[in-house]
Amino acid sequence: LKKYPVLQMFLFKLLVDRAQAMTFKSGNIASGMTGELSEIPPVDLFQLINAARKTGTIDITPDNGRGMVFFKEGEIVYAGYRKLRKKEAVYAIMGLKEGHFSYLKGIPDLLKNASPLGDFMGIMMEGVQYMDESQD
Repeated sequence: LKKYPVLQMFLFKLLVDRAQAMTFKSGNIASGMTGELSEIPPVDLFQLINAARKTGTIDITPDNGRGMVFFKEGEIVYAGYRKLRKKEAVYAIMGLKEGHFSYLKGIPDLLKNASPLGDFMGIMMEGVQYMDESQD
């Protein structure tokens, strides 16, 4: 490893990637976590945050724009994706299959007193229906 530092960096990155994958599989999410939507779909990611009652921000960067979803104690309080806002943005993000995401603990001060956009499970069910209708 001393002779080939590139190999050392490769193995270190592999170790970090595997540790993150194991953390996701165990149902835990922590600040600074990143991943690919092809490995963990947005719906699963949202459910992890809801189940853990986390307050934080998911930043999603697909090829065609950027999206953010803000959670307060596991409930979605705001979302934006391209020109869409609130529930419509959540539904569009739920349909993404490719892109990168990152999770950071905390939300902007402006959203700390915001009410949830609605019942979490209701939003997820509406989003699945929206995705089904948009595929027809």
